[in-house]
Amino acid sequence: RARVFLDAVTKPLAYALGGLLLVVFAKPLGPERLAWVSLVLVALWLLAIPVVKRRYMQKLAGTLRAGGFAMISDEAITDAGRRAVLLSALEGSDPHLVLVALDELGTSDDPTGHAALRKLAEHAEPAIRVAAISRLAGTADAAGAAERTASPYDAQVLRAALSDLVPEVRAAAVSAYAATLEDEAVDTLAPSLDDPAPIVRSAALSGLLRYAGFEGAMVAGTRLAQLLVSQQASDRATAAQALGALGPSGTRRLSALLKDSDEQVRLAALKAAAQTGDARLVPQLIEALRDKGTQRRAQTALVAAGSVSIEPLSRILLDPDSARPLRLAIPRVLRQVTTAESYAALRSAVGVRDGQVRLRVFSALSRVRERLHRGPESVSTVQAWVEREIHDSVALGASYKRARAAIGTPLLDDAIDFSIERGGRRILRILELRSEPGPLRLVRTKLDDAARRANALEVLDSALDPALRSVVMPFFDDIPLRDKAIYYGVTKLSGAHELLNEHLCSTNPYTLMAALDAARAHRCTFALDAVLKLRDHHDPALREGVLLALAAIDPARARALALQIQAGEVTQVARICAHLIQPEIHVYTTVEKLLMLRAAPMFAKIRSEDLAPLAQVAELERYEAGEVIFEEGEIGDALYVVARGEVAITHVGTTLATLGRGEAFGEMSVLDAEPRSATAAAVGDTELLRIGSEEFYEILREQIEIAEGVIHVLSGRLREANKNLERRTKD
Repeated sequence: RARVFLDAVTKPLAYALGGLLLVVFAKPLGPERLAWVSLVLVALWLLAIPVVKRRYMQKLAGTLRAGGFAMISDEAITDAGRRAVLLSALEGSDPHLVLVALDELGTSDDPTGHAALRKLAEHAEPAIRVAAISRLAGTADAAGAAERTASPYDAQVLRAALSDLVPEVRAAAVSAYAATLEDEAVDTLAPSLDDPAPIVRSAALSGLLRYAGFEGAMVAGTRLAQLLVSQQASDRATAAQALGALGPSGTRRLSALLKDSDEQVRLAALKAAAQTGDARLVPQLIEALRDKGTQRRAQTALVAAGSVSIEPLSRILLDPDSARPLRLAIPRVLRQVTTAESYAALRSAVGVRDGQVRLRVFSALSRVRERLHRGPESVSTVQAWVEREIHDSVALGASYKRARAAIGTPLLDDAIDFSIERGGRRILRILELRSEPGPLRLVRTKLDDAARRANALEVLDSALDPALRSVVMPFFDDIPLRDKAIYYGVTKLSGAHELLNEHLCSTNPYTLMAALDAARAHRCTFALDAVLKLRDHHDPALREGVLLALAAIDPARARALALQIQAGEVTQVARICAHLIQPEIHVYTTVEKLLMLRAAPMFAKIRSEDLAPLAQVAELERYEAGEVIFEEGEIGDALYVVARGEVAITHVGTTLATLGRGEAFGEMSVLDAEPRSATAAAVGDTELLRIGSEEFYEILREQIEIAEGVIHVLSGRLREANKNLERRTKD
């Protein structure tokens, strides 16, 4: 922008001003004086150049430090000044700055850049050593075979890095050495096949197989064969990593490892499958998509496989009998395979019954359309999709309002509200298929903010076609539900019996949990058949809900069922069985735990559906008065929520806080893995919900909403601490 402004504005204006001054002062000053004035101006300009240049370089370095030159064009990055800044940054003390500069420079084939890479291969920061070594191999590849074998300096640097104390550096050196010296690397790299670090052994295997010719294939192939049949899971995982680096030629063996009995090996094989991108692995990758433990890596591998994965995934997405977690994962895969085929596959699924799956389908459609630069859907198509969503949401809200006295519970209230909210999200996603996505994304994020809702509605109103405006805007306007039903012509409403039974047939586990809780709370005998159909559900929380609902509707049958299944059940369901057999045994149900978690400020902004997995893993612990829960300085391995009683938080004998029901503590040590900063002890007889750090992080990886909620609470605490600090400073 600065250069364009100089060329288009500053220079012409300067020439014009100079000409004007020449006309005005030429005659009064005369040629001699004018020459002296010119000399002074030129001298001042020459003195200013170094200052301006230095400031220019400082600004460039600041831009680099803030995140690099990612937004600058390729033409600009070749500028000598910028290159000088990047090269000088390589000698700086800021590791982040050095890494950014390395990324921007890429592989450098000039002597200065090459010398800098050699020097950085011995840098104190391991990440920088890895980056520099990898780029040394890249420059060797770019130079051609003749120069690769004739670079003793590179070979010496890489050979020294083979003995580095950090496994990642040794692995990078092994790969670079194999790529640089090819068949001459066999003798030097053979010992790396026995390196204690799996990452180094894998790099040696793949490097020798890819680059070291016949002799390398003989040495590494023998070792790979041994690893494939090893009884040690770590050996088979190393073999999987090496096969991934081989590309399609390793697919047959990789296929066998995807079926391995050990999850560690399967995860390594999935990671390798993403490197190969081989279509032959697609059926097995879809199977891996069914398993929560392997789902994320399976998604990445299916995206790498490309268009060939679209047809089988589309078939599963359209099948209502397919597992729900699998159907929820498929739109996330298809949105990353940006082709006309993936758009067509997603478009064919806009009528699936499950509302959450449908939301992900519309979200994926919007993203694929944007990336393909595809034209908008027709007004009639968008209107038909929107009208269906509006009708379903309004009918659900009006039906529940009429039936709430007969079946309402706090959990079912939340489930119904969230269903209607999801309906609104689907409508906005559908509208993105017709209008520009940017403004509608802002509407989505601000619509629930009371302070900005009016602005969001104004933006929405402006973004809509006239034909859609009269259909959409009343749905989002703050008007009574009955008036909305009249406006949209929703006359057929479900009764309490019909509505509850519909929810007891849902594919959404949280909706089922809420419906079972409603059947229990209102002792709905009419729902008995629907409740019994869920007794063998794979989700333990739902089997628990069946027992509790049955205990309210038919206690004798519930007790008989508890006696029948108690021995084969998991911990929480087994406790419920024990409670039904011996009522004096007190136990908190998953629903009760869920409501306690919702009461905690840390989780107050998180939907119950997203909190349900945490409620399932929360364990009840009881403490007597004065009993210590954890000591200051201990390594934290759990966070707690007070279920009953009080907890005193003390530091060096001083009481910092006394926490009551619903309040959480101990979360900081779980989040940052640092020792406890205070001691926690029970004030009286106290009951706590304990969530272990391992379970917490496992759920956090799957439920991004929980992570967002925790970040929101911690940000609020930080802001409050800053305000308190400001007040103290002023006082």
